[in-house]
Amino acid sequence: MKNKKFISYVVATVVAGSAILPGITYANSELINRDVIEVVKKNTYETTEDTTTKDTPETTEDTTTENTYETTEDTATKDTYETIEDTITKNTYETTEDTTTKNTYETIENTTTKDTLETTEDTTTKNTYETTEDTTTKNTYETTEDTTTKDTPKTTGKFEFELSANVYDYGEAIDRINISVESLIDAGIINPQVDATSLSPGTFKVYAKMLDKKENNEEFLHIERNINEILVSDDSSEITLLLETKNGGQGQSTLNYDDSVSRNFSIDCTYEIDQVEDFKLISGDIINEETTYTQNAIMTNEETELFNESTFMDEINTFNYQHYIPKNADDGNKHPLVIWFHGNGEGGYEDIQNNTSQLKANRGAMGFVTDEAQDIFGGAYVIAPQVPDTWYYSHDKGYLETMKNLIDKYCQENNVDPNRIYIYGASAGGYMTTKMAIEYPDMFAAVVPICPAINIAPKSGGLKTSK
Repeated sequence: MKNKKFISYVVATVVAGSAILPGITYANSELINRDVIEVVKKNTYETTEDTTTKDTPETTEDTTTENTYETTEDTATKDTYETIEDTITKNTYETTEDTTTKNTYETIENTTTKDTLETTEDTTTKNTYETTEDTTTKNTYETTEDTTTKDTPKTTGKFEFELSANVYDYGEAIDRINISVESLIDAGIINPQVDATSLSPGTFKVYAKMLDKKENNEEFLHIERNINEILVSDDSSEITLLLETKNGGQGQSTLNYDDSVSRNFSIDCTYEIDQVEDFKLISGDIINEETTYTQNAIMTNEETELFNESTFMDEINTFNYQHYIPKNADDGNKHPLVIWFHGNGEGGYEDIQNNTSQLKANRGAMGFVTDEAQDIFGGAYVIAPQVPDTWYYSHDKGYLETMKNLIDKYCQENNVDPNRIYIYGASAGGYMTTKMAIEYPDMFAAVVPICPAINIAPKSGGLKTSK
């Protein structure tokens, strides 16, 4: 029985050792099993020897013990093996998993590194290309610009310009300057054409200098005019500067009102142009800042040029006047006649009889020569007389009778319908309109006195309209 207990103890110890030492290898397992088997053999031998001398029950007991041992041995060996196998499998799996994870990580890392490298390389290449392209483009542009500027010869022009004006409600104002570049032909440039894209309001500076004719052309104003816009003609041979104009704007008017004598006097308008930036021609030629600009004697106004300047004389007075002939005057029909009497400020003064102030001070006469007005009247004649001094003297100096004689003569010489004669006037002209209506009530189809100065006339040398 002592041997049986010993064998059980050994087996239990081996099994327990396997559990306690999970890191045991197959080699160690075989060693342990071999030792166990030797012990078992030895004890079996001893058991067999005892069996020979003992009775059958003991043999049976020993056989049972041996069988039990073998079963136990087999079970222990099997369990130990399976435990070791499971451990190895587990460790192998974990090792494989770790290796796989490591390899996967390294693969991802390598792939990421590769992709990052390639992306970085691509980005670097792209950025380098774009930078190179941008630098090349910039350098090419600067080189081209520098070369063009450096290689293109600059020309100093000698240009002439003329002033142009329009009549506004507040009077005639210079609103345009027309510059011709045809003089460049003399500089060897054939068919010079301006590149409009090279011009801006900042290309030029314009200065107005006003001379008062009443004061022997004494300069009384020198001021810069603002340029709103620059235009180039359809054939690119002329530059037009559009100037800012407004009511009360300085340097724009062609008349100067003298408070001391209550008259609008014509003034000489002298303009200066300074070119402060180069500009180009379509040919590529550059017109430099040294170019000079000379004003010619012509000042244009398309509306005032529609009138004809005339003088009427009778036994009493001499009247200057402007008149307009309708476009359809020779159509075989009779046409109405409109007479505009100007205000006190547009009359003559002593030897200054300009015969233009009555057209330029406002749109009184201009309003009747527009296409719209002419359509309404079916084509109308227009007369704008200028009194030698003031309409307030109309009765004392015979201006009423002289005006009637002028109207009669004009109707005889033109296709005027005597039943459609209309008179208009403002301020002092309104006074004259009223006086004419009173003096010749059957002569006019309509009378339109605008703000007639009937209360001022008696204080200014005239007669009351009731007398």
